[in-house]
Amino acid sequence: MDKDRLYIRAVLSLLLLLIFCVLLILIFYVELPSSAEITSATLLGALVGNLTSTLSYWFDSTEHSENKGKENGSTGD
Repeated sequence: MDKDRLYIRAVLSLLLLLIFCVLLILIFYVELPSSAEITSATLLGALVGNLTSTLSYWFDSTEHSENKGKENGSTGD
């Protein structure tokens, strides 16, 4: 069950990163109409916060300390 959740989180994280990269390419390398430029820039700005949260999930050390507390028998409450 935990492996399935990990795979789902990894796939969703990669999908978010792919969408972010596609928007970067669209904004900087493809000639877009002005209405599409505004929309893509807005989407890119919204995705930055989500991408930050996703990267902190994968690379933040607090998750490891929480697991360590559970192993030692403390609940953290």
